[in-house]
Amino acid sequence: MLVRAQSRWGARGVQIVGLAVDDPAAVSRFGQDFGVNYPLLVGQSDVDEIGRRLGNHHGVLPYTAVIDGEGHLLATKVGAYSESELEATLTRAAAELRR
Repeated sequence: MLVRAQSRWGARGVQIVGLAVDDPAAVSRFGQDFGVNYPLLVGQSDVDEIGRRLGNHHGVLPYTAVIDGEGHLLATKVGAYSESELEATLTRAAAELRR
């Protein structure tokens, strides 16, 4: 779903970024196996800190944050997105940015 979203929205300035607290080799294999077309950042406490800064204070996964180009948090969601929910969230964020 995120690969498709990156393909659809990338030309409009959207950049999906995945964060992982895992073995870098495993994350690399995951990216290759699933044709991931967006960056996957791998770390430990630094990745946890990024999540906290984006509002994920309890470290739950999945967690999604939508951020504009200036670093403003536009939306967050705990739990998995459906494809239609993600599309609607990105559409609302794009409309908000045009204002």
